[in-house]
Order: sequence, then structure tokens, then C-alpha cells
Amino acid sequence: MKKTTKRILSAMLALVICVSVMPFAFAASIRGDANLDGKTNSIDALLILKYTVGQEVENYDDYLFDVNGDYTVNSTDALRVLMLSVGNDDPCTYMYKEIAKYYSDALWTSYFETTEVDYSVSMNGRLTRLVGEGIDQEGTVESYPFGSNYSDKAYFENGYDADGYTPYDYFIDPWIYEDGLWETQITENETGYEVMVQIKEERTTSEEPFAEYITPHTGFYFDFTFDENGEVWGENGMLTSWASITAQVNHDGYVEKLVCKVYFNGEMYLASTQTDERVFVLIEDGEYVLELNFKY
Repeated sequence: MKKTTKRILSAMLALVICVSVMPFAFAASIRGDANLDGKTNSIDALLILKYTVGQEVENYDDYLFDVNGDYTVNSTDALRVLMLSVGNDDPCTYMYKEIAKYYSDALWTSYFETTEVDYSVSMNGRLTRLVGEGIDQEGTVESYPFGSNYSDKAYFENGYDADGYTPYDYFIDPWIYEDGLWETQITENETGYEVMVQIKEERTTSEEPFAEYITPHTGFYFDFTFDENGEVWGENGMLTSWASITAQVNHDGYVEKLVCKVYFNGEMYLASTQTDERVFVLIEDGEYVLELNFKY
């Protein structure tokens, strides 16, 4: 083990021992909640730390332990959880907020300067239901794909369309709420900058389908209805989703292309006006994509 790694691990272990546990609440199955108790605290940091030095831990999960989402579990992930547990921003939080502000400012400016936006929306996934006694038995699972897509153009002059609506009225909220922010990243390229913003995982239900952060920032809204006439719908449904937004910003500070992706899974009872039967189904491999292409 390298000397630098040893020094970091020693310092972190001392912090874990000395600092009282101050839980930082997250939704279920959120990154950093290593012991799945619904909180992120120094106990989770210690579990992640143990894993990085080769010790066996229970309930290991790549998603939960890889706190910063870089596809590597190391002492940086444990340090980030530990700092959150004592109410401190981690070392990168300031930069996260600055990148989010850059994204918001660029999108807001683009809304007032654009003359045309080509946009498309799609939502796809699969409903899987158990029709036998065991899901491992051959032929006991039936899957039904669902999906829809739509595309159009919107034209603007001085920030308004012919009916007086702005791009803000058409599309998404440009201002990122810090409470919903999970990760940000910015990369320079030939035409400007590619900005990535991740929104925290959220859980919604068929009774309350509006996601506090994901819905305004991506337009994603899963209302558990599966046909235009409302003849097939979901009851007692629960959905877990997380979102990633990528914007290509040119050197003039205008967004040229924006892509919002939401990945979701859940469960519900499927009901229909055609039958009294209610069938329990899983919502799997859900993906929502909003794409905006700006012209100036």
C-alpha cells in the first residue's frame, strides 16, 4: 500500500472514531448509505473504508459505495460520506455549485436569445409480471414493452413565441436547486464546454407522481397511466428515478444542445376498465429522454 494512501486511511479512521454520528438523511438506496439504514453517516464511511483496504463487508453494492460516481471505490468516497455526516461540505462542493451555476446561467441566457428550438421527448421501458409461482421457473415471466415519443419545433423572437410564451414555459427550469444536486462535471472541447449535472435519486408514487427535483429539471413525469383514454393505469405504484443532464455550451455561453436522461424502475398493480383483475407488475429498464437543440 502506498504511503499516501496509508496516511489518508489513518486520518480518516481517527475521524470516524472521534466524531459523533450526525446522520445526513437520504432517500432509500442512495449513494453513501452503505449499511442501508436510510442515513449517511460515519458508520457508512467506515464500511466503505474497510472495503477499500480489502476487508469483507456486508451488503456491498457498487452504486452505494461509489459515492462520487467515478466507477472506483476508494478512500475519496469514504471521506466524502464522513464530511457530509458532520455537516461539512466535501472539498469539491464549491466547484459543484459553481458548475451548476454556469449551467443555469447558460440555459437562462439561451432561453432569451434562441430563435428556434428543435425538441424531442421519449419514454420507454418494460412491464414484467409474474404469472407462475416462481420467477426462476421457465415461462413464468411475461414482459410488455411500453413507450412513446414526440418531436416538434418552437420558434421565438426576443424570448417569446407568437402566443407570448417563453422557452421557460415550454421546457425545463434552468435553475438547479442545490438540495437536489448530486454531481457536476465540466469538460472543455473544441466548441466550448460540455457540462454534466446529476440530480439526486428520488422516489415517487402513483398518488404523488411529481418528483421534487427531477420533474422541474428534466420534465420527467410518470403518472402511471398507460393509454390516452385512461383505461389502463397503475395503482399503489412506487417509482425510483435518477437523472443526468448534459449541455453543450459554446464559447459565447449559449447552449447548443441539451439532453436530459432519467432512468427509472418501480412496481405497481396494473388495473384496467376491461377487467376487475389487478396484476402486480415491475417497471423495468425505464428511460426518459428530453433533447433540445437550440438555434440562434
